[in-house]
Amino acid sequence: MRFTPIIFYVDDAGNPSGGGGDGANNNTENKTENKVNTNVDLTKPLFTETELKEFGFDTPDQLKEHLRQRKENNVPDDQKQKKANVDKANFIKYSAEKNLMTVDDLNQYESLQKKNDRDLVFEGYAKEQKELTPELSDAEIKANFELDYKLVTDNDKLKAKAEAKIAKEAKELRSPFTSKYTTAKSEYERDMDIAAQIPVFNQFVDNLIQELTPDTLVLAKVKDKDDATETEIPVTLTKADRDEIVKTFKGPKTFALFSENKDNPKEKVAPLLTKKIQSFLKVKYFDTVANNSYVAGRGIGLANGSNKGAENPFGLVKNTEKTNDTGVKDVDKEIRESHNKIADKYK
Repeated sequence: MRFTPIIFYVDDAGNPSGGGGDGANNNTENKTENKVNTNVDLTKPLFTETELKEFGFDTPDQLKEHLRQRKENNVPDDQKQKKANVDKANFIKYSAEKNLMTVDDLNQYESLQKKNDRDLVFEGYAKEQKELTPELSDAEIKANFELDYKLVTDNDKLKAKAEAKIAKEAKELRSPFTSKYTTAKSEYERDMDIAAQIPVFNQFVDNLIQELTPDTLVLAKVKDKDDATETEIPVTLTKADRDEIVKTFKGPKTFALFSENKDNPKEKVAPLLTKKIQSFLKVKYFDTVANNSYVAGRGIGLANGSNKGAENPFGLVKNTEKTNDTGVKDVDKEIRESHNKIADKYK
């Protein structure tokens, strides 16, 4: 028997769950002695799609929003107010540190938001009239305002036009402060959302790395071409290896991918990250696997060939041909006849 070693890497990244092959077969293999489980088995969703629809929700997000609102409604008013005050204080601090909005800007924004459009526009109009004609009374200024903006009319179209003009001017008056507030609020909420995701992200990556890096991990197998037997080539992983994986993969790029798919990281993030980590380990331990594969293959080859070499010379075994009745042919005779034919050809 001739031993021909075939080295092939174990790749479990093709399965959507992070594992390779059929799930039932994996479970059977895991029960076999000395088999190492390198598949990712992440927690299943709390509710299936069918169960969600039975509760009246089309998506997991709808269920989350419902639970969030219900939780908020059960909070006493004094605690709600306290939370609102703390959140506002954090927003002011954040905006000031980022140079997005000052305390005066925020106060001005809130003051402008509380006023209706007509009062806001009239306030600016009255100030301008007082500067131009100080002797005008408040009543006179108000009358002039209604005349200038054509508010005193029975014509519905003129009234609508006047209200539209007032709404446009009010928006322009609020615009500088609204723009600052919108920008600051958007960045604040984004960063608060990121801060809330970080613990979940860390736990997700830690769990995945733990699943993929047992103390002993099979990265390759040596296969005997003649009888199809397989010899696993394991490597031993250390804490330093896991720390290196954490440093390599628990970074901004992985977090960005997680953040984009935070509602379903098991299906969107786990398979890709699994493949990257497995590739990382294969590259890191390539020399170790290659050397161990050679040693294992050499051992199998010696085991397969040792009896033949002891019982008969390899050359004789190779050139011996059994017959049905007479046993073994005369090898020496065949060699002599071959030589004679060559000699006759060149006479």
